[in-house]
Amino acid sequence: MGKELEDAIEHVEYYRPDGLKERMAMSCLTVSISELGTFLQTDNDQHVSTLVRLWDGQLDTFRHHTKASGKIEIQNPWLNLIAATTPAWLKENFPEDMIGGGLASRIVFVYGDKKRNLIPYPDEIIPGPTKAKLKDDLIADLIDISKIVGEYKLSGFARDFGRGWYTDHNNPDLRAAYLSSDRYNGYLARKQTHLHKLALVLAAAKRDKLLIEEDDLTEAEQIITDNEKAMLRVFESIGISPQAKYVKEIVSIVRFFDHMTSKDLWSKCMNSMNMKDFKEAVKAAFEGGLLESYGNGEVTCTQIGKKGT
Repeated sequence: MGKELEDAIEHVEYYRPDGLKERMAMSCLTVSISELGTFLQTDNDQHVSTLVRLWDGQLDTFRHHTKASGKIEIQNPWLNLIAATTPAWLKENFPEDMIGGGLASRIVFVYGDKKRNLIPYPDEIIPGPTKAKLKDDLIADLIDISKIVGEYKLSGFARDFGRGWYTDHNNPDLRAAYLSSDRYNGYLARKQTHLHKLALVLAAAKRDKLLIEEDDLTEAEQIITDNEKAMLRVFESIGISPQAKYVKEIVSIVRFFDHMTSKDLWSKCMNSMNMKDFKEAVKAAFEGGLLESYGNGEVTCTQIGKKGT
């Protein structure tokens, strides 16, 4: 990765606010990966530390020297990484300390456990000519965006919104209940950066002017906040205790069937846990309000989103 970034160097010229022309070197890469595990080495501290530093986007020269790859110098590095993976992989490969202040808090996880629309054949939804026009329009728009050069500024209204948002964001009394755990402190500390990076992308998609408007920030805030509750499903899979894993599995089974007897539930779980773990997990699920019992000995799921609701 380091060598590829070093080789990606290019120079851009732009006019500063004082009217002087400036030439800047930058090394930018966007990497699209079908499986995150083929790229990310979570057991390699040096690899993870490098990604953390690159995320911070400092205006400087990144220097790295190893016996294998030699001396690498990357001027003003900027790495965009888009990858897919599963909660199961994250559970096996992400240590707990990556949540609080490490790499995980610098990643925006987009989680989905079901299809938004059932489309077996896309050409039945978007005809060929329409698809071709959409593709051409998108390419043209991306070419226009690639020509935008210079420093983005915040409008006055955007700054007013940003100040108010920052004050509210750092008010513990206004913290969302679903983010109450301290394990989300790292993500919350970086949410302002996530917010402004997304607002910049939205601004570039809407206009050629190097200005972030208030509506860019409000739209970015809505997108990020809407994504958080689903994203927590990812965080919950990292550093999870064995009992919590069993509780999650039991609740998911009951949710699917709506209600079932304890005997039937055990028959579904006996291949993945022993009787002692099963009983303790069921007890924990009852005490946590995730399951409730009918008078006839059946159990049902109390969680929102159970089958049939």
